[in-house]
Amino acid sequence: MARRLLCWIALLSCVPTVSGSLGRSLFIANEKLANVSLHGQFMQELAQGTLDPVAFDYYLKQDDLYLSKYARAFALLAASSTDDEEFVWLTNQSATFLFEHDRDLYRDEATFELKASPVTFAYTNLLLQAAWAGDRLLAIAAALPCQVLYEYVFSKAIQVYGPPKDNNPYKKFMMEYANPENHAVTLMMEGILDSEAANGLSTAKAQRAGYYYATALRYEAEFFAQGLRANTILRDLRDLNDRAESRSMAHSRMSTKSRKGRRLARSPARAA
Repeated sequence: MARRLLCWIALLSCVPTVSGSLGRSLFIANEKLANVSLHGQFMQELAQGTLDPVAFDYYLKQDDLYLSKYARAFALLAASSTDDEEFVWLTNQSATFLFEHDRDLYRDEATFELKASPVTFAYTNLLLQAAWAGDRLLAIAAALPCQVLYEYVFSKAIQVYGPPKDNNPYKKFMMEYANPENHAVTLMMEGILDSEAANGLSTAKAQRAGYYYATALRYEAEFFAQGLRANTILRDLRDLNDRAESRSMAHSRMSTKSRKGRRLARSPARAA
């Protein structure tokens, strides 16, 4: 473990290394983490069309919640941009991410707090922590892995597991993310990261960028995997809701009895 960490730090100490690109160097340093998602059970079953619909629905709903925060991280990057073209692109991309799955879906903070899973909370906290900190390089280093991973995983899945069959209920979803046109977004994001790196990149900052990049990829793997636990998670939530409702009803009955008792105690005695 220590040896792998030293090797990782050594690689980051001399970035950018791949055609002058920090973004490409970070991906190469963390490709094994990307492959955790690619070879995970969720992606295998998605590619084969055998994924439980409950698992996919849970994943998709969590992704909607995630994207509501991811879009805001992009909006913060846009607000700090000094280049008009970059500002417009980031702003438009923020709106695209916000409504990626549903153009009519609007989420508020109360919905997020109520429905976001622990993984979704932790991952979005990482993104927004980096975005609000004010260092654009670290903010884009935290946001980039999501875009890079989806392009990589879905295009690679077709090679590894074969093209999805026509009867695969997830074919359209997979092909959308495997679309080569998505690479343009990846290149733009990597270009922004590399532009920030060109302003000066110390070893310490390169290591911090590596931390955000690697941590985001770990969260991506956990994000897919949580869908496989959807039935258990939803059952536990139902049990918690049932217990909370039972306690609420019991408290309500006790309060009603208590109020009746107080009214009787205050009632004047009546003559027989």
